[in-house]
Formats: sequence, structure tokens, C-alpha cells
Amino acid sequence: MLKRKGIAHLLALFLQHFLSLRNLGSDIVWVMLFSLLLIGCRNQQPATSASPPPIFMVGSTMGTKWKATIPVLPPDIADEELFAAIKMKLKEINRMMSTYLPTSEVSTFNKSTSTDWFSISKETALVITEAQRISQLSDGAFDITVAPLVNLWNFGPEIHEQQLPDNVLIAKTIKQVGYKKLAVRLSPPTIRKEIATLQIDLSAIAKGYAVDAIAKLLEERGINSFLIDIGGEVQSKGTKQNGSEWRLGIESPVANQRALYQRIKLTNNAIATSGDYRNFHEVNGKRYSHTIDPRTGQPVDHPLGSASVIAKNCMTADAFATTLMVLGPKEGFRFAKKQNLDVMLIERDGEKLSHQMTTGFEKHLIQKQPAHQKTNSGNSMLIFIITFIVFGLAMVGMAIGYLLKNRCLEGSCGGLSAMKDAQGKPLCESCTHPSLECEELAKKHAATEETPPKSETP
Repeated sequence: MLKRKGIAHLLALFLQHFLSLRNLGSDIVWVMLFSLLLIGCRNQQPATSASPPPIFMVGSTMGTKWKATIPVLPPDIADEELFAAIKMKLKEINRMMSTYLPTSEVSTFNKSTSTDWFSISKETALVITEAQRISQLSDGAFDITVAPLVNLWNFGPEIHEQQLPDNVLIAKTIKQVGYKKLAVRLSPPTIRKEIATLQIDLSAIAKGYAVDAIAKLLEERGINSFLIDIGGEVQSKGTKQNGSEWRLGIESPVANQRALYQRIKLTNNAIATSGDYRNFHEVNGKRYSHTIDPRTGQPVDHPLGSASVIAKNCMTADAFATTLMVLGPKEGFRFAKKQNLDVMLIERDGEKLSHQMTTGFEKHLIQKQPAHQKTNSGNSMLIFIITFIVFGLAMVGMAIGYLLKNRCLEGSCGGLSAMKDAQGKPLCESCTHPSLECEELAKKHAATEETPPKSETP
């Protein structure tokens, strides 16, 4: 507060020196000073002891970015040590579940043609068990054995020339798919394929599991407030540094745009969003989604742009979000209500967006967003700045007008002497305190009016 007053006083002295028109400069300066003090005297919180800034960590994993926000670290934990531990855990999960690493557990299993039990890590067995559960609930709409179809449509690690597969090839490939052809055991952790060509792809559930794994890592170190994000799959716990709840934005499912569709609050929960607006192929002017329906062997073709699911763990939310993208808006919403899921489905109709959500999801909204409205935080800031500038100019104009209403400017009437009112009198007479120069100039105009001008000789 004192600092703001000091700056305002120096500004006042400078402007008073600059504006040296009688006492006009001084009057304007103190009006401006008063305005500055009004700004500086807003309700302010009393000074508190400085708190350490929150910890932000960022890295790369699974073809995307991971981010961790931690308001406060326990005193016995160094942020460098924690960062190294998170990176190590993510690498470990990739070595188990990636289809892009040729030596991972999943890649090794996919290359094998054996139908015997195949040993895997406990964590991979846990993820596959959850995937099989959701496959049963969705009657195969979610299916991690979709890998051959993902590769066929050129969305997997096996990159080939971009061309559309014909119906014969699709029918042949779909025979290699089916969650019922895969068996899993937790003890000992093993999996077994019933046909030699069966392959699995955990990309629709592994990121969610990785988020949960990092959250567990933090909890084991006594960290009770955090926000973990891997490619849009998020887990939250506790609160932010100021005690407020975590807030997130759900993006509009529009390609080549970064627009906010809805804001939510998330406390001790996870959210996952699946959509087709970032990863797709376009062939002969038609867009093909990366989400493959394992029941038909085709990329999904419906108006559902994205599906967001809130759950207690991110692995489950991740898998259900993909499930809803396969099912589409109508069948997906019925499924969500049957399973008592907290979901929001955003549909596209040309450039128009609309949504439907369950009651459970609606409880997390910060404010209801009209379906057709596209919100951009940058626009809000621009509107605020323009409003502030216009308000400031209006205040300065009103202040100057008030100060000038009883004054005339030195040496002239500011152009008023050449203008007349409805009665034909000079407007300069509106000055209530005219200077000597103004009075003399007014008399000259009066004499000119009384003596007609002489006509010139041609």
C-alpha cells in the first residue's frame, strides 16, 4: 500500500511539472492521484509469511506429455529425487505395456505364436484383468485384442502405405480379434492366447494406469495434495496451495483448435477424455477415426466428438471413455446410465456442438456452459482490458470536463470565439470566468457584427 502511494506521488509531481497551465495541471494531477489511490486501496489480505512456491514437473512418456503439480513437498523429499522416481516409474510401465518398444512384455507376447501361459508382471496382469472386466460389461465394445485391426488401419506401430483396407481383408483380420480368446490370471501373473495370431493393445487403458501409478508413488512418500496429468488423463488429490479445489477444462472436440468447452472441479477423483479430433487419417476427403470398433472392424462413424468419464481411478475412467467412443452418443449414454458412470458426451453437428451428461458428472461443473458456446480465456482477458481502458478514459474525460467548466484557456477561447449559439451570441460568453484576452476578443466580434463588411471592388 505504501509502495503504491509513493509511486503515485512521484507520478503526480512529474505531471504537475509537465502540465503548467495555471493551476490546471495541479488539479488534473490530484484527480489522477485520487484514482490511483482508489485502485491501490482495494481490500488486501494482510501480509503472511512467504510460502514456498508449488512444484511443477513436466516430461514425456507414451507419445505425449506428463505433468505433475504438487503444492507442498514434505521437508525430507527433494524435488530432484521425486522427479527421477516419476521418470523411472513411467519407463518401467512402458517396458511392460508398450506396443512401440519391441522388447516390452506386450510386444513379446504379440510376437509369440504359442498358446501356452505367458508370464507377465503383476501390474500388466492387473491392467489386463480390468480391461477384460470392461469388455464383458460392454459386450466387446472395449477390447484390447483389437491390435490387428489398429495396425490394419495404420494407427499402430506397424506403419505402412496409407490405403484403405478392403472388406475381404477386414473380415479376415477381425477373426483374429475377440476378448474371449484371451485368458488372464493374477496369481501367478500370466496370460494365454487361444489362437496363435492374437495380439493385444493396452493404449486405451495404460495411460490411465500410469496416472494411478504416479499418484500411488506420491502418496507413499507422504504427499497428500497433487494433480497428475498424462495426455489429458488426470488424477487429483487434496487441494491447491491456497486450499481451493483443483479446476480443469474440457476441450471442445474440434480439430486444429484449442477452445474450452466446460470447466469442472475435481477433488480426490480422476477424469479421462477420449476423442477423435486429434488422431485421425483423411483419405479422399473423408476422415477416419483412430477409434476402431472391434465388433465391426471399422473406424467409428458417428457424431460423438469426445467422451469424458470421472471415476475414482484413472485406469477405469480411461477404459470407459474409449468404450463410450465406440458405442456412440445414444448407445453410449444408455450404457453410462446403466453402469452408473459420471460422464459427459459432446456431439458435433457440423460446426455446432451439443452435449449430454449424467447427474453425477453435472455435480462437478463449475458453471454450466451452453452447448453452442465456445469459450476462450484469452477473450475474457481482452474484454477486461478493453473495459478497463474505456473506463479509465471516461474518468479522465469527466475529470477534465469538471475542471474546465469554469475556466477558459490562456490566450484564446479554445475556438469558441468563432462559434455562435442559437441567439447569435459568441459561445465564448459561456465562460463564467473569462480572461482579459477573451473579453477583448469578444468585443471585437461584437463590433464586427455591428459594422457590415465593405464590399470589394471587382
